[in-house]
Amino acid sequence: MSTKRFLFSAITLALSAILVMPAAAQSLTSGDITGVVTDPTGAVVANATVTAKNAETGTTQTQNTNAQGAYRFSLLSPGTYTVSASAKNFQSTQRQTTVSIGQASTLSFQLTLGTTEQIVEVTGEGSTAGSHYAGSAPQNSRNTASVSQYDVACANQQPPL
Repeated sequence: MSTKRFLFSAITLALSAILVMPAAAQSLTSGDITGVVTDPTGAVVANATVTAKNAETGTTQTQNTNAQGAYRFSLLSPGTYTVSASAKNFQSTQRQTTVSIGQASTLSFQLTLGTTEQIVEVTGEGSTAGSHYAGSAPQNSRNTASVSQYDVACANQQPPL
């Protein structure tokens, strides 16, 4: 019985070593970039877009931060990477980091508030004074009440022609 137990243990150990070898080989040929994206107050920014671009090969990887604002790029080739982070209502930012074999480079971002644009489009017609109304307005008067009588929207009666 002890021979069977020994044989079973040896087979289990061999299978475990074979299954663990690919994971160990990956960590010996690649590295990671990890970090957290926050806003100016230090609160985490969930669902921010983070992109890592390898400077030598030009390959890119993109992912979104989780609910805790964290991201992780795994199994990256060693080299220099430009990492950018962006989110709605924030300015995009980018930084460089170096990925080393078997190491996790930590690169966190604090995004600044972006500028918002507001476009107001006005359509429709308003009431305007006709050219003969404007021409008949007093020229040297500083009394705004006398000018308002010539605007149809300000007076209930038609001005004299």
